[in-house]
Amino acid sequence: MLTGREAELARLHRGLERARRGHGGLGAVVGEAGIGKSRLVDELAGGARGRLPVLIGRAVDGDGSALRPFTEALLAGLRRGPPPDAPGLAAFHPALGRLLPHWRPTAGPPAVADPVPWLAEGLLHLLRALATPPGRTPGLVLVLEDLHWSDPDTLTVLEYLADNAAAEPVLLVATGRDGPGPWPELLQRLSARGAAEVVAPGPLSAAAVSAMARACLDRPVPGEVTARVAARSGGVPLLVEELLAAAPSGTALPPDHAAGVRDRTAALSPRARRVLRLAAVLGERVDRSLLPAASGAEGDAVRDALDEAARAGLLEGTGPGGVPAFRHALTRDAVLADVWPAERAELAGAALEAVLATGDGERGGLAARLAEEAGEPDRAADLLVGVGRTERRRGALATARDALDRATLLARDPLVATAVAEELAEVLVQTGLPQPAAAVTERLLARLDGLDAAVSRRVGAVLRLARAHATAGQWDAADARIAHARDLGGAGPAADLCAAHVAIGRNRFAEAERLAAAVLDATVPAGPHEPACEALELLGRVARRTDLARAQLLFERGHALAEAHDLPVWRVRALHELSTVDLFTGLRTDRAERAVAEASGLGALALATTAEFHLAVLRCWRGETGAALEHLGRVVPACDRLGLPVQAMAAAVTAEVHADRGEAAAALAQAGRARSLAPDDAHVAAVAEHVTATLALLAEDRAAALTALDRALVHIAQDSDTTSGPPLGRWVLVAALERGRVALDAVAGYPGRSLARWTVAHVYWAEAVCHGRAGDRVAAERAFAAGQRAFTEPVPIPHFLHVGRRLVAEAALADGWGDPAGWLAEDLAWFTAAGFEAPAAACRRMLRHTGARIARPGPVAPALRRHGVTAREAEVLGLLTAGLSNRDIAARLGLSHRTVEKHVERLLAKTGSGGRAELAVRSATGDW
Repeated sequence: MLTGREAELARLHRGLERARRGHGGLGAVVGEAGIGKSRLVDELAGGARGRLPVLIGRAVDGDGSALRPFTEALLAGLRRGPPPDAPGLAAFHPALGRLLPHWRPTAGPPAVADPVPWLAEGLLHLLRALATPPGRTPGLVLVLEDLHWSDPDTLTVLEYLADNAAAEPVLLVATGRDGPGPWPELLQRLSARGAAEVVAPGPLSAAAVSAMARACLDRPVPGEVTARVAARSGGVPLLVEELLAAAPSGTALPPDHAAGVRDRTAALSPRARRVLRLAAVLGERVDRSLLPAASGAEGDAVRDALDEAARAGLLEGTGPGGVPAFRHALTRDAVLADVWPAERAELAGAALEAVLATGDGERGGLAARLAEEAGEPDRAADLLVGVGRTERRRGALATARDALDRATLLARDPLVATAVAEELAEVLVQTGLPQPAAAVTERLLARLDGLDAAVSRRVGAVLRLARAHATAGQWDAADARIAHARDLGGAGPAADLCAAHVAIGRNRFAEAERLAAAVLDATVPAGPHEPACEALELLGRVARRTDLARAQLLFERGHALAEAHDLPVWRVRALHELSTVDLFTGLRTDRAERAVAEASGLGALALATTAEFHLAVLRCWRGETGAALEHLGRVVPACDRLGLPVQAMAAAVTAEVHADRGEAAAALAQAGRARSLAPDDAHVAAVAEHVTATLALLAEDRAAALTALDRALVHIAQDSDTTSGPPLGRWVLVAALERGRVALDAVAGYPGRSLARWTVAHVYWAEAVCHGRAGDRVAAERAFAAGQRAFTEPVPIPHFLHVGRRLVAEAALADGWGDPAGWLAEDLAWFTAAGFEAPAAACRRMLRHTGARIARPGPVAPALRRHGVTAREAEVLGLLTAGLSNRDIAARLGLSHRTVEKHVERLLAKTGSGGRAELAVRSATGDW
């Protein structure tokens, strides 16, 4: 029978074997300090070495540098080697240069500071290449230790790797302490979705303590000694070792671990004691090159001091080429606990000067911590401003904000506090948090006035405040700040761009285009490049109203410019804008998904939320309403919390999704909420009316639907220059059925009439209805075919397709054109599968009128009927039991793949089955 420790190690070894077979993942070892996390991982790594590459990196207390554990791990394995030659890896070299400095280009512009998920994808490609070299057994182990000290971006990358490593020959092993914080929260999320196996070592048993004591002392140990050690150590392996080291005879055990460390520290020479304490101040692992300058001793004297501490059992890794490190975090804690505050401040100050003397900007986080411990809070805050600026330029907005929030608490000097506020406000604006950004900038302006600061700093702050107001959709406030900046003088392109943003918000498109074009002409090709990227975005948004092809070209140009000039936020913004073009055309989701991931990785919360909102709309139009509601479940509270302009529309789209599912109560409640959030917004009002119309159409109440759509058109007419949403197209079709060609004439001048696929398709079908009534069968069928293509290619828009075609089929039957029987058969299957009884009944009625045979599903077994299983669901269950996949079932029944997925989901829910396999077994055995 395996002991607890053997079982824990066996679980990690199973992960190692899976990685060698190409199915990796994350194994996380968590627990209190001293419980044996590192020992467990060391044993795993030792067993893997010689067979597989093992890369090890760790987070360090006080060093908040973004992605440090990954950099350390990769440098150890790749410092001298060239990049692996693997397909697809070269595209990620600029991003990976952030982790591997020797991969960065030696000439030209610096590597692009890629968004964190893009970097994570590049790292996944690199690990795959390292794990699968020609002629060697596949597999690789990446160990990341002490992640309770890691920065936010390290955890973001780890989450991405854990979610995507299942198909890779890579075992990720992470260690960290338990307790509250981002690291345990990440593990909870990963474990909940099956992306991590968490190992939590427990205390050693009495038998394990006895075995450990025998191994430590290399001789049998009396039972009363091991019993006492077990009781005093609580089974914590480090304390077992420390207690035995302090009293190997077992006759005089120290009262606790700290006392043992204190005694051994006191026995050191004065020089060794000072070097040990300096090492403790610097961290758990120490760069030995810092110790001579910090201690005032020569290199040989420092080496002797380190060796003396190692002989006392306080340090390890002090030999040639080793990295001095405390045997455990508890040992370091005990050393520091015995240092008086004044001495600790002096030691921190000496260590700080040694760190700053290296001129290494990557040590800014460590330097800031040391300055704080040295009693120099303003110096610490100033150093943290540098950290924040560096991380912002890299695109690590979450890490930047962490550093600046800490600096805000430390700064005392008005000049330092002002510098902190300037950088923090910029990070908050780029993050997309308008309310906090405005609050910080308001306070900053008061400080700048009091300091009689330079005009350029005041103008920058005023425009930053204008951008915050514009992000929140507060156009009047933004306009007032822009005017103030111009009154101060020197506002230049930044004011013009902000004014263009406001002009778009107020539908003054010619003004926005003029302002943005002037900035673009002034900044391309020489720069600065950020204004050029913003100008291209604004020009693309103006073009998107009438010319999607031109809009796409402008957004692609902005994306390329951002990639070429180290502008990660603008790169993701351009990607997001490209995804909005997808929303109107092909309904592809890949760019929207990437925009959400990359914006989240940057910490750009508003951008990530807006991108996910558009992804939710894409899912809705594709008929993936469950996924749409999942997205909106995150978007709506985020909009409420951040106060974003898309807040009301997010509620309106939530109403739309519920309406498409026939969930009337939820749809109407969300529509009411949307209108209360934006009572004067014509777009929101039009969507709310469209929700009512959708529910009416699903209830076969065309008169009520047209009444609601008439009200929607009144709102659309107020803002026809920017309207391309579904209410416009659906009104054209329903109004054409009831009123004829006058409906087409009414919207002839609307730019949105020929923009979005759904609107184009509805207009074609309205034309088909009008041609059919005029007796022009050929023109009717040509227009119908064009609408059908728009609704189905390249990705179907199922709700609009079937609801609209059921209406057109009725007109085609009356006027004698097209194939209404064929259309209605398909629509009937879709309405039945979706549970829409009224339109399904209408389809059956019209099909009977054509004389077509209506296929009906077979009877439902009584046991299934008791669970509420429908005839169609029973039919799907029978094919599933026969071993058919969802795609095969869809092909057999003439349904969409998504519809079959929904049937299977409902069967699992209704029968309480745990999965497809259980469902099939219960069906085969009749165990209901």
